[in-house]
Amino acid sequence: MNIKHIMTFIVLSGIGWLMDFAAFGMLVSFVHLAPFFANYISSVCGAAFAFFAFSVISTKGLYRPRGRELAIYVGYQVASITVFSLAIEFLSRLLGQYDFMVFGLVVAPLLAKVVVTPFTLLTNYVVSRLLIGVFSVASTAEPAK
Repeated sequence: MNIKHIMTFIVLSGIGWLMDFAAFGMLVSFVHLAPFFANYISSVCGAAFAFFAFSVISTKGLYRPRGRELAIYVGYQVASITVFSLAIEFLSRLLGQYDFMVFGLVVAPLLAKVVVTPFTLLTNYVVSRLLIGVFSVASTAEPAK
């Protein structure tokens, strides 16, 4: 892992996270979805953006996810988003879900998402690097003779 990959991941993940966080905030505050469902919906957008942007930019367009890689990544994301959505739901309730609002936004779920974010970014970085590394090496390997 070099610093350029890490910085690229941070910038692209940051953009994805802002998309995710904005959608999450709107879903819990204005649509009144439970934090679990709001996070599930918003995380899919952010994760998809971050993974595909990072895949293309960090490998200079040489990596194109194929069926198997995409299936593994989607499976990972389903599991990850489920676990982190449960954590956000739990933390939201612990923080007193819907007890107070600021500028029309429900605060407890937003705080819960902020608390969980470093863990989601770390696991997404590790899994993305592993998948890109494993599959880019496998796709460039010479065929057996």
